[in-house]
Amino acid sequence: MMDENILMQVINSSSASIFMLDSDFNLIFSNDSSKKILLDYDLEYDFFKKQTNPFSFPVDFISKNIEVFSNGEKIPLKELKILDYIIEIDGHVSALMFENEIKGLSLSINKIKKIISSSQPKRRTFKIIRNLILEALFIQRKTINQVAKDINVNWRTVESHLTHLVGKKFVKEVFSSEYVRIFDITEEGRIKLGIEKHKARTESFLNLSSNNIRKSLDLDNNMDNLKTKDYEMSQEVQR
Repeated sequence: MMDENILMQVINSSSASIFMLDSDFNLIFSNDSSKKILLDYDLEYDFFKKQTNPFSFPVDFISKNIEVFSNGEKIPLKELKILDYIIEIDGHVSALMFENEIKGLSLSINKIKKIISSSQPKRRTFKIIRNLILEALFIQRKTINQVAKDINVNWRTVESHLTHLVGKKFVKEVFSSEYVRIFDITEEGRIKLGIEKHKARTESFLNLSSNNIRKSLDLDNNMDNLKTKDYEMSQEVQR
């Protein structure tokens, strides 16, 4: 039998996001990949704050599928509710068995494809959040807490994104102590921010131009229709 520590290392190093739930669907374990996939959609903080049935499984989910689970089979999942969000995923769920009894569920998510719907306002993507962090630091160097307040994102999420931005050399840590850490934007970060703003302005211009062209075409069509009606009326009068 595989050593428990080795087994945990294998689960933690898995590229799939693995969540283990007890028989009441409460979260009892999640691996490292699960935190990353939730962070990418800015769901991590709220998810781990609500560990009581965060996937909103119906109370009879295990009893309805007890035969499948007892045979050691997996149930493919295409959609899943996470908090107040309906998520399209590539994943499956199987039973956690102990002495031939179902003690809980193991949920494996290979990929979150998209957020289908939500009862909450649309979440900002990690790309938007990282651009907001760069904009906040563009004004002046700041602590994690200051950045979090400026962009209205929780401290933990900001820290994770700052780690990513430091790794990309868009941000640098200019001061660190036991009580405070201060970050500043780098020259590469300024260039990156400028490129992203240019892209946004270009997309906005293209959308505006496209709308204007459509309006212009609609106006031309309306004018043609009016001309046709005027001609038909003049023909009627002549008759």
